[in-house]
Amino acid sequence: METYSYYADGKWLEPWSGEYFASENPYSGETWAQIPRCREKDINIAVQAAWRAHHEGPWGRMSPGERGVMVRRLGDVVAKSKHAIMANAALISILVLAAG
Repeated sequence: METYSYYADGKWLEPWSGEYFASENPYSGETWAQIPRCREKDINIAVQAAWRAHHEGPWGRMSPGERGVMVRRLGDVVAKSKHAIMANAALISILVLAAG
């Protein structure tokens, strides 16, 4: 069974509390993964990292036109990968619903 971390500040992190919750396959009822139970400290770490990335990283230094080019490139990748993205989005939705 896979145990996941969360991604913030350019690295994979374990939840500050050390807590995880079991994610069950809604069809079989079997636990297929352990998901980090992120709490306020984890959220603050992620928000602070996002703030630094925006204000100190390359995105914040780009002109609107440069950011537009990057967003269009992202759109191209999404369009080419739409079936895999849709499958993952469906799985994530199920996980969120199952987690309550």
